[in-house]
Amino acid sequence: MKFDPQKHHRRSIRLQGYDYSRAGAYYITIVVQGRGHLFGEVVNGEMILNEYGQIAAEAWQWLEEQYPYVELGTWVVMPNHAHGIIILYEDGRGGSRTAPTPPGTRRAW
Repeated sequence: MKFDPQKHHRRSIRLQGYDYSRAGAYYITIVVQGRGHLFGEVVNGEMILNEYGQIAAEAWQWLEEQYPYVELGTWVVMPNHAHGIIILYEDGRGGSRTAPTPPGTRRAW
């Protein structure tokens, strides 16, 4: 379905003027397009990840491995979405090609 601003309008929950690249803790929700159950299923109250769910979980964990200024809080992959807390430290701004940061220099907001 093509985007039509007359039909498809959502109210943004972002804080007007806030710089989301700033250090801090952020609650993230990522939803599968069309809300299809692509990541697995809940069986007896337990989430069982399929191959795609495993990829989503590994991609989330990769963020902390790849970027020294990222720390992951609690997170979960569900059948059609993922929730997580990501903590960004102020010493790593500049993108994926930043220089390695010496151990012990991470500072939270």
